[in-house]
Amino acid sequence: MLGYETRARVLEASAAVLEQEISALRRDAARLRARADHKKQQRELQEIWKTVAELIAGGLTEGNAVASIAARRGTTEAQIQHWVDWALKNRTSARRWYRDREIMRLAALGHTNKEIARHPAVDRWNGGALHEKSVSRIISRKLGRR
Repeated sequence: MLGYETRARVLEASAAVLEQEISALRRDAARLRARADHKKQQRELQEIWKTVAELIAGGLTEGNAVASIAARRGTTEAQIQHWVDWALKNRTSARRWYRDREIMRLAALGHTNKEIARHPAVDRWNGGALHEKSVSRIISRKLGRR
């Protein structure tokens, strides 16, 4: 009789472990599904941004390009405009982040603000040369010395 109780406890413990594994697998599946959805949205945003850029390069205004894409995709112009603005903002903030990182790297190597302002790597991320006072402000902001 005691053997059945022991066996029942073992089976209950095994069931509890399996339930934990099922929960973990469901969490992993949800995480992968969310990542796939995010990647799909990123591809759509890249496609929208690229199409807007091509239409503007072709001579359309930004508003007309947005209206054209909205009509093709069956969404509102406001939604497409929001996506375009979001992509531009993120691209701008990403460039700023890389520029600031490069400035801090050069400052750590001992370059002067004037040298940093004219450095080709900073020019590439900034889209042109900076003034040495701008470099000083960026370094102060990054060091928290506002």
